[in-house]
Amino acid sequence: MCDVLYVSSACNQVPTSAHWGRGSLICYASSNVVFIYDINHGSGGKIVNTLYGHKKRVNSVQWIAGSNHELELVSGSADGTAIVWTFRDNNYTSFILKGHESNVNVVESMYTKKSSTLVVTTSADSTIRIWLRENKKEDFRQMQVINLNYGVSLSLKLSYLPDQELIILAASLDDSNIHLYVEDEEKSNDFPFKLRHCQKLEGHDNWMEIYLWCLVPKIILYDYGKSHQKQDKRK
Repeated sequence: MCDVLYVSSACNQVPTSAHWGRGSLICYASSNVVFIYDINHGSGGKIVNTLYGHKKRVNSVQWIAGSNHELELVSGSADGTAIVWTFRDNNYTSFILKGHESNVNVVESMYTKKSSTLVVTTSADSTIRIWLRENKKEDFRQMQVINLNYGVSLSLKLSYLPDQELIILAASLDDSNIHLYVEDEEKSNDFPFKLRHCQKLEGHDNWMEIYLWCLVPKIILYDYGKSHQKQDKRK
């Protein structure tokens, strides 16, 4: 059996197809595969894992936020699925999130203060879907489907409300607005997590992507659509 000496593969040309964790590992999408690249391996870095599972192009990858070590990541694909990859016993296992009826465009995730794991996915089917794993011995379950009424979400960001235990989700849509969803305190035993729409932020006149949350919290935005218009005018 031959040993693999070198792997080289370009990153997919979509905005969220690469993510650098807190340590030395970068996950990135190439065609329908997710690669794990260790920048500290040897003198120039190396691809240390290749994750197969998607049938079409991978559009979005992210290490799950809230851990000091890169042990789990999420990927979303044009095949309509998202996959949670868990590093265990020196290998990655996969759990497939099924429910979307079209391309999964963006994934967002975090470990919560209640030791659960939250994954949010959005798709060209005009929905945002919320998935929850209550503890690491359980499987992920779909908690909620948010209907965007023919709209499409371009980016997602999760955080906590300041000085509170409630989670907030910011979603930029193709209506040039940012929609905020806050954790609903009224829950059931069957569905222990739910978001409700609380505010729409208006002001941009073109598509934008949410860059990050600050602790204030303040949303810093990168206006994707306008920047490309300006570039076009300079040509």
